[in-house]
Amino acid sequence: MKISKLIDDAVEKAGSQQNLAKALGIKYITRFGDYKAGRRVPDDMLIGELAEYVGLNPIDTILQCKLETVGDEKATLLRTWLENWHSIGDSNPCYRRERAVS
Repeated sequence: MKISKLIDDAVEKAGSQQNLAKALGIKYITRFGDYKAGRRVPDDMLIGELAEYVGLNPIDTILQCKLETVGDEKATLLRTWLENWHSIGDSNPCYRRERAVS
């Protein structure tokens, strides 16, 4: 996902950049323009908060946004993580084991 699309979706949901900034506790709304133009890169926490705000998985969204800002070698690693990542609960079929009663 492109960072600019993520910001656009969040602004659309919030109604305005001011409302989005208030919802996320951001003081400088001018940064949204810098992020969209590529002059600045938002930190992972902000990307995760934006993703949650619009109803996306924050981890997947952070990794997808990182693909925009890293070189080819790291992008390959991130693509591998995106393809293979799943939550711990999905990989552990015994996480709801019943306790033995004596």
